[in-house]
Amino acid sequence: MRKSMKWVLLGVLLLGLLASGVLAAAWVSSERALARVWDVNDPPLAVEHTPDQVEKGAYLYVTRSCAVCHGDAGEGRLVEDVPPMRLVGSNLTPAGNASRYTDDGLARAIRHGIRHDGTPLVFMPVEDYADLSDADTAALIAYLRSLPPVAPSRDAMRVKPLGRVLYMLGQFPLVPAEKIDHSPRPRGAPPAGPTAEYGAYVARTCVGCHGEGYGGQRVHGTPPSFPPAADLTVLDTWEPADFVRAMREGKRRDGSDMHPLMPWTAYKSMTDEELEALFAYFQSLGAAKRG
Repeated sequence: MRKSMKWVLLGVLLLGLLASGVLAAAWVSSERALARVWDVNDPPLAVEHTPDQVEKGAYLYVTRSCAVCHGDAGEGRLVEDVPPMRLVGSNLTPAGNASRYTDDGLARAIRHGIRHDGTPLVFMPVEDYADLSDADTAALIAYLRSLPPVAPSRDAMRVKPLGRVLYMLGQFPLVPAEKIDHSPRPRGAPPAGPTAEYGAYVARTCVGCHGEGYGGQRVHGTPPSFPPAADLTVLDTWEPADFVRAMREGKRRDGSDMHPLMPWTAYKSMTDEELEALFAYFQSLGAAKRG
């Protein structure tokens, strides 16, 4: 009996040492990534702060899902508290983090996921914004500069041990800056219109959840009980009215509610033209997939 207990205790001790070693390695790996300084040199932006530019930026702030994480007034908010991390969107008003950035610094944060000091932002979905046009990025920055100050929340971002371990194992995109092309280049957009070409540009805001190719995937950081993001290449079987209802009302074709993770409350403010463009693009993907 004593021998059995001895082996049990030894096994527990070894498991504890192994777990401690894994956590230590995960901590070192994640801290190294979070401390890395990135050198990004995009061409300067022309942020004019005109009323038209601010108005366009306000539209983009809503329809490109910025408010989902950062709040309707840019005040920042707790997005989710899940086992890998406590995700908090930054305060983007003059009372918050935006005051530390130049206009070009904000562009680097939006399109590269890089802080004012060159270190990476945590879980910033830069895949969605890496190719945001210069004009749209400038408009978004002009809008952020127009926001009245809102006192920062006391909520703080926190990466939990599980998140660090999953990052070390390549299963959690803690540092999205590692996944995109940082080469300096001018960025444009196709002419706005109800075309698949323009829809492909607008659809980049869907990549973070639905994946490259828009075939659906598990959304990083969500609990196992959450469903994967939908396959958008099946939309060639939908009618335009089905798509508009989904984007404006959050309803599937059968009338059931979409999962709350789908930010349709942001997309409902898209113009008819942009929704038509998105639908045309997703239909083209389905048609190509089926030959």
